[in-house]
Amino acid sequence: GLRDSFDSFELDWQVTGAGSLFRIHPHGRPIRSYRDAMHSSDESQFMLNFQQRLLEREVYFSGYGMGCLNLATSDLDIKHFLAAVDDTLKVMVAR
Repeated sequence: GLRDSFDSFELDWQVTGAGSLFRIHPHGRPIRSYRDAMHSSDESQFMLNFQQRLLEREVYFSGYGMGCLNLATSDLDIKHFLAAVDDTLKVMVAR
């Protein structure tokens, strides 16, 4: 769902993760090591603003771009999260 959101806003962003853990990377650089995953200062600022706007939509998300799911996460929770991401990107990303 996140990749679909990024595509719809024509963002060259990535999602990585394993199991229940995931991370949003607000860039399209190849990720081969932890250094490649580090955010630039502009990307860090964007992610902190992204986090704040998600909080306004009742979603807690790490300012570093990390998230996790657990057994209590329902389909409705995931739909709410994806809708909040879409709403946030509509505000933050000029088309």
